[in-house]
Amino acid sequence: MPIRELSQFLTEADIEGLRRSTETATGLPGSVYTDEDFWMLERRSYFPSRWMACAHEHDLANPGDAVPVRVAGFELILTRDSDNKIRAFHNICAHRSMPVLQDRQSAVSTIRCPWHCWTYNLRGQLVATPNLGGIHVGELEAFDRSELGLREVNCDSFLNLVFVNIDGKAPPLREFLAPLQRRLYDYDLDVLRASGQSTGVVFEGNWKLVIEGGIEDYHLPWVHPQLGPHSGMFTPEWDDTDCYVGFSSQRPADDEPVSITGNPRQATAALPVFPHMATPTQDGLGPPGLILMVPPSAVFALMSNHVVTTLLIPLSVDRTEQRRSFMYLGDAASSSELAPARQAICDSWVAVGDQDLDLASALQRQHRLRTETDIPTRFSPHWEPAVHHFQNMVVNHLIAQSAESGDQLSS
Repeated sequence: MPIRELSQFLTEADIEGLRRSTETATGLPGSVYTDEDFWMLERRSYFPSRWMACAHEHDLANPGDAVPVRVAGFELILTRDSDNKIRAFHNICAHRSMPVLQDRQSAVSTIRCPWHCWTYNLRGQLVATPNLGGIHVGELEAFDRSELGLREVNCDSFLNLVFVNIDGKAPPLREFLAPLQRRLYDYDLDVLRASGQSTGVVFEGNWKLVIEGGIEDYHLPWVHPQLGPHSGMFTPEWDDTDCYVGFSSQRPADDEPVSITGNPRQATAALPVFPHMATPTQDGLGPPGLILMVPPSAVFALMSNHVVTTLLIPLSVDRTEQRRSFMYLGDAASSSELAPARQAICDSWVAVGDQDLDLASALQRQHRLRTETDIPTRFSPHWEPAVHHFQNMVVNHLIAQSAESGDQLSS
């Protein structure tokens, strides 16, 4: 069955409604969150052309590590060879398309297909084809192994996240992420160290719904009451190139305050903070927290005393995997004295995530009903400009890709 084009999901009226100001705009139709055909359109025209985060760097901590990863329906292999470089390949054997790697491997120099034992080194080169020409005959004169390596995928890393670009046409990762790096200029990222803390959960909801729920504070008083009162100091943020979208936010600095993630400050007061946040604010507010999404699958949350790098892996039209990793400044990532503080940080993020789980599945069900009843969505002009902008980001990218393929839809 051919993949339906973008114009079959978004009408001119849909685009016009989305392009209005946040006060009057109407959101994307429910089908873009629930329709399997739209998921297939994203797999052809959105995911492959973006830089997608698919793993944490510490998933491949040592040379000789190889891990299979899945992102947006693509099956990949990540390796770290003796040169310490992380590489990515399609997890497809050049022989009969068997997945080459099923499970994580460590301290290896080669990986081999379990079906016919075709063997590849960690740079993707085919190095052995046992019994190719008969028993104990592994080579044939007319058979050129150099042409049959694993298909490599563009790969690079930033701030503990490993990114891949499936179609190989995106600009270099550093160039693509330049707006994000400029936004993070004040943060001394070089002092960050991974703590080894990690969490994982699967949301029964579309990847776009999960992102939208993470870039607004509107729901916090009712869904996450443990976070305490909100000051109202909330600033939606994005860049002009559609690299990232998110927000910064501040909370009151009371006698018994809570941080943006809900940790009693007395439990985490000993954790070092970023130098530019060490001076108390003069307005009675605590230091700002910053959450920026790089769609579809990377999230950077920067607080005064820790950073969380999160993978939001699209698994299917209605399932999204979330994997967090926690980083701290310098020795705070490993100090035994600060272990309780690190645990308090991690526990608070887990609590917030658990509270969001049921919301995601409920939203997924409702968006199916919204498609049937043709009920549009609206936005809060104070809390949800970033949500509105994110939806435009997705549409902008799909329109650009559609134009390249010849599909016509007004921008």
